[in-house]
Amino acid sequence: MQTNKPLTEKEKLSYTIETQTQKAIEELLSDAFYIEKYEGFLDIWPVEINLEEQTKKNKVLKIEFQSKKVKSFGSPSENKNAIRYHISQSKGVKRITPSSQ
Repeated sequence: MQTNKPLTEKEKLSYTIETQTQKAIEELLSDAFYIEKYEGFLDIWPVEINLEEQTKKNKVLKIEFQSKKVKSFGSPSENKNAIRYHISQSKGVKRITPSSQ
């Protein structure tokens, strides 16, 4: 019989960051696909934050993302942490892996 140990604060924070990041990216992609009816490439990246400073000031962690529409597949990313997505109204949304860029 396996017992479940309580989650540490670090594990809780890690899980929260992971799920909120995914949610924010999905919202940006959803807006581009459904609302704007965008067709093309979209780069998404997190805005850099000072995690230590932010968690000391507030008890709330705020993660922001930026996005930019990209003209072509081969265009360089504006940010080194950007993830590129291809949005096609007929095929949906596909994440482009760094090896295929």
